Amino acid sequence: MLHVCSQRATETTNATCTVVGFCNCGPVTLIVNDRVVGRQAPDEVKVVRWTDVPLAEGENMIVLRAQDGSVVMRRLKRIAAVN
Repeated sequence: MLHVCSQRATETTNATCTVVGFCNCGPVTLIVNDRVVGRQAPDEVKVVRWTDVPLAEGENMIVLRAQDGSVVMRRLKRIAAVN
């Protein structure tokens, strides 16, 4: 099983985000906009977490890929802050 958290949060004004997922099928690779950000094994409660993940302006595709081939995706749009 592989799950990415905060899928309903689709817009942000932040330049970075935290990506959290749950996985019981081995190490997970984080890919943002077709670029590998990192790979890590789940902790003792099956959580993977990346902090300060950079986001591009506009649409961002966040993908978690597990060792068993499972893939989950999340779209996150970075929008300009309103002053």
